[in-house]
Amino acid sequence: MVKLRHLLDRLADRVPRYPSILTRITLLLLGVVVIIVISQHITGKPIPSGSHESLVFQSGLLLVVFGSLIFEDKFTRPSDGVVNALLVLISIIPTFSKEATLGSSLIVAYAALVLIAGLVTFVLSSRETLSTWAIRLSDRSKKIATGLGQSNLIFSAVFVYGVLSLNDLSLDQSMILMCFWGFIIVLWPLKIPHLIEAIFTTTLSPRVEGTIIRMEDPNIIRVKLARQTAWSGELCASLGDGKVRSVLPLFTQLQGENVVGTGLIGEVVKPSIRTSVGNVYRTNSNLQKQEDADKPIGIVCEGSRIATVRFETWNSDLLREGMLVYFLLGKDKIYYQVADALTKQEAFESNRHGFQVVEADQLGTFHGREGFKKYYWLPEANTPIFVANNKIQGDKFCLDTHELALGTIPGTDVTVVSNINDLISHHSAILGVTGSGKTELAFRIIDSAIENNVKVFCVDITDQYRDRLSLYNPTELSIDTQLADELGEKLHEVETGEYGAGKEKKVLQQFTDRLRKDIDCRVSCFVNGPDSLGIFTLRSISNTKATIQATEIYLTSLFKYNKNNTEDRRRILVVLEEAHTVIPETNTMGLGDYDSRGMVAKIAQIALQGRKYDIGLLVIAQRTATVSKTVLTQCNTMISFSSFDKTGLEFLSNIYGSAHTSKVSNLLPFHALVFGKGIKSERPVVVKMPPLEERENEPNAAGVAD
Repeated sequence: MVKLRHLLDRLADRVPRYPSILTRITLLLLGVVVIIVISQHITGKPIPSGSHESLVFQSGLLLVVFGSLIFEDKFTRPSDGVVNALLVLISIIPTFSKEATLGSSLIVAYAALVLIAGLVTFVLSSRETLSTWAIRLSDRSKKIATGLGQSNLIFSAVFVYGVLSLNDLSLDQSMILMCFWGFIIVLWPLKIPHLIEAIFTTTLSPRVEGTIIRMEDPNIIRVKLARQTAWSGELCASLGDGKVRSVLPLFTQLQGENVVGTGLIGEVVKPSIRTSVGNVYRTNSNLQKQEDADKPIGIVCEGSRIATVRFETWNSDLLREGMLVYFLLGKDKIYYQVADALTKQEAFESNRHGFQVVEADQLGTFHGREGFKKYYWLPEANTPIFVANNKIQGDKFCLDTHELALGTIPGTDVTVVSNINDLISHHSAILGVTGSGKTELAFRIIDSAIENNVKVFCVDITDQYRDRLSLYNPTELSIDTQLADELGEKLHEVETGEYGAGKEKKVLQQFTDRLRKDIDCRVSCFVNGPDSLGIFTLRSISNTKATIQATEIYLTSLFKYNKNNTEDRRRILVVLEEAHTVIPETNTMGLGDYDSRGMVAKIAQIALQGRKYDIGLLVIAQRTATVSKTVLTQCNTMISFSSFDKTGLEFLSNIYGSAHTSKVSNLLPFHALVFGKGIKSERPVVVKMPPLEERENEPNAAGVAD
C-alpha cells in the first residue's frame, strides 16, 4: 500500500495540484453510470422508486460522488456545510416522516447541527466587531460546519444508514455498494483524479521543479527547489499575471534545509504543458535561447551609474580585469570593460549570502572601424550582464594608411584603432614605467607617421632610436660633442659669474646666435631633403640647461621654418623621448632660475602654437610629476601604461576620471589605457598591444590576434 501511494504521488506530481474541471466532470459522469448499473442490478430499475432505495442510490452514492468531485475538490467552506446539511435533511425527511428510527434521528440531528453551525458562522462573520465570546463561538461553529459538513462524511452517514435500512439486500449486493462507496471515499487521498489526468490528458505538465519564493523586479526569480531538482536546463515559471515565462537558471544556495535557486525571467512562452500559478516546471519546448550562446555572468545591482555599472556575479572564475561584458537593449549590445571588484554580503532570510560585486566602465555600442560610441543611459536593476565572447569584431578589416591598430581589447578580437593624423596634429603623450612598452609603441607611431609622409624629428637622450630606426637611414641632426661641451661651459659661466654675469651672458648670447644659424641650416636641409627621420642626440647630457637650451633651439628652428614656409610646408612630428630631461617641471627638477623657466616656457609655447603650423608633439615619459604640465595638458591623446606614483595618477584622474585611473596601477606589461582625439573610442579603454613579432609582420591588419 505504501509503495502504491508513493507511485501515485510521483505520477500526480506530473500534473497541477488540482485536476481540471473536465477530469472531475468525466469522473462524475462515470460515477452516475456506475450507480445506474448497480441500481439496475440490485433493484431491477435504473432509478429506484422506493424511499429506502432512493436514499441509498439517489441521496447517498450520487451526493457522495457529486459533492466530492464538484463541490469540494479542494476544501470545505462553511457554505458547503450548510448546502450539504440541507441536502441531507431533504433526503432523509421523507423516510423520517414515515418511520422515525434511531438511525434516522441521529442523521437528522447531525445535519441540523451542521446547518445551525453554518448559519451561526454566517451571522457572526457579517458583523464588523465581535466580542470575545462571539469570536470564540464563530471559530467553533466554523470548525463544526467545515469539519462535520464535509460531503464525504455527511453523505457517507446517509449512505451507511440507507444500506443498513434495506433488509432485502444480499451479502453480495451489500459488498458491491460498500466497495463502490469505499472507492469514492479514497478517490482524493489516493490522488486517482490526478492519475487519470496524467494518463489520459494530452496537455501533460512535468513535475513541479520548485515553488516561487519571491520576484525581484524586473526579471529575477527566487525558487525553493523540489527534492533532487537540478537547477539547469530549460525551465518555465507560471506567474501571478497569468503568463508563463522562460526561466534561465543562474545559481543555487542553501537556505536551512532547502535549496534556493536564482533565475532570470525571459520572454513569454506557450509551453505544451499544464501549469499552475506559483510553480516552476521543466519543459522540452524550444524556448528562446540567448543570442550567440553568451552566458550571463551577473545581474545589475544598486550603485550603478551611466559611466560605470555594478553587477553581482556568481561565477567570478570567468571574469578578469579588462575583459568585456554587456547587457542587451533590444538587439543592441552595450559593452562595458571590467575595472574592479569587491566582496559583499546580504541577509537572505535566515542565512548570509556572500557574493562579489564587479565594477565595469562603459565603452558603449560597437561600430566596427569607428570603435565604441557612448550609450546615453544605464541598465535597470536586475538586468542580466553577459560575458562577451572573443568574436565581436568578426572578420579582419584593412586599415587606411592614416590608421594604426594599437592592439586589441583583452580577451576579444576587437581592435582599437588610432588616427595617426589626429595623434600628430593634436599632440599625444605616452606614459609609463620602464619596460611597460612605451618606446615600442613610439616606434610604431613613428613608422606610421613616416608612411603618411610626415617628417619625424626625434630628441633622443637614450640613444636607442638610431639603431632601432636604421631602416629609414635617419639624418643626424645632433651638434657635435665639442659644441655641446662649449655650450655647457658657457651656461656654467653664466651661473657662476659675478654681478649678474652680464659679460658671461653676452658671450653666451653670441655663441647661441651662431649655434642657431648652424641649427637653422641643419633643419632646413632636413625638412627639404629626402630623408623622413632626423635624430637629435645629446650624449652624456641629462637634465641640464644645455639639454634644454639645445632642444629649445631646435624646436624654435622647426617652428620658424614651418611658420615662414606656408606654400611648401611639411607636417612634422617631434618625438621627445625621456621628456623630463627636455621639458621638465621646473619646480620638481631643481631648475628654479628664470633662464631655465624661460626656456621651458618657450618650448611649451611652441607646443601651444605648433598645431597651427603642422607641428605635432609625441611626449614620452615615465612620470608625469617630472614633466611640464603646460606641455602635457596640450596633449589631447593619452596612452598610459602601468604607473604607480601618486602625483602622476592624480594628473591622469583629471583626464580619465578617478574610476578609469584606478586601472593604471594594475596594468600588465604591454597593456595601456588609451583615450583622446586620436583614439577611435568615445570612452577610455584598456588595450593589449600585440607582441613585437606580430607588429613587425603586420603593417595594415586590424584584427591582431589576442
